[in-house]
Amino acid sequence: MAPVIAIGSSFLVAGSANATVKTAKNVKPTITVCDSVHASFHFTVNGKLFSLGKECAAVTARAGVNHVVEVWAPASYRNVESVTVSPSAARVSASAETASATVRLSAHGAATVRFVNAKVVTEVINRTTGKATDGTGQIEVCKGAADNYVVGDFTFTISPTPTGTATVTVPVGQCSGDVTVEAGTVTVTEAAAFPYSVLGASTVPPETLGSVTATVGGGASLTVSAGAYVTLNIEDETLLGGYKICKSLDSNQGSLAGTSFEFDTSWTFQPPTEADTTANAINSAKDIEVWVTAQPMGTSPAP
Repeated sequence: MAPVIAIGSSFLVAGSANATVKTAKNVKPTITVCDSVHASFHFTVNGKLFSLGKECAAVTARAGVNHVVEVWAPASYRNVESVTVSPSAARVSASAETASATVRLSAHGAATVRFVNAKVVTEVINRTTGKATDGTGQIEVCKGAADNYVVGDFTFTISPTPTGTATVTVPVGQCSGDVTVEAGTVTVTEAAAFPYSVLGASTVPPETLGSVTATVGGGASLTVSAGAYVTLNIEDETLLGGYKICKSLDSNQGSLAGTSFEFDTSWTFQPPTEADTTANAINSAKDIEVWVTAQPMGTSPAP
């Protein structure tokens, strides 16, 4: 055995010099996401979207807290019954209501998040008669704004309901009351109010969202299972316009070509969903100073 010579806090090994130093591999934590149905599901892990077309798939996670959310499911399976995490020590939280789980992992840790989706229930069985009847659920519609110009009340039609079609009016930043709907696919359409346009939509639980129509008078479809409660958030944006100021020169002003001229301009926006009064108009905070360079006579301004 080669002698070991200790010098201070260092160790020197006398003898053979062909020792090999091994470096630990950089192993990242992983999360395996599973679903109980062999179909296409969409999830986000820490905000990054991925699709699951088989029962389970592993994705790279991060050391610390990770968030897993089921954001889309086939229409027949938009009913999350349970969300579990294993090992249980990695579980921070899990909720079937929000179709999500929060997982804490070490630098080399691993965990499995399993979602159990069941078929959407559209009929219920009467225990007395044994007959099936159409089931119902409830939704609420919430109105959001993507910019400061979206204000006022917005009207939505909801169908199908047990009585046909329901109409609700929702102020920006608020939600409607509970609306009873027939279980299955429900369509919510916003009454057109130009220049406002539907920008996007989301639901709670998130996997209940179907299609989104992003346009003036747009809306969304969602899936409601019998006895379920779904919140639909619809966000609008303002279709903004613009104007251009040009400076032209007369035939005797050629010497002013290249000179910059100052213009004071301002604007007023009248929200279409508000009463036509000056009090509800939105104005520029103050006059806007615009500098325009005069072009030589006969020169077309840049587009």
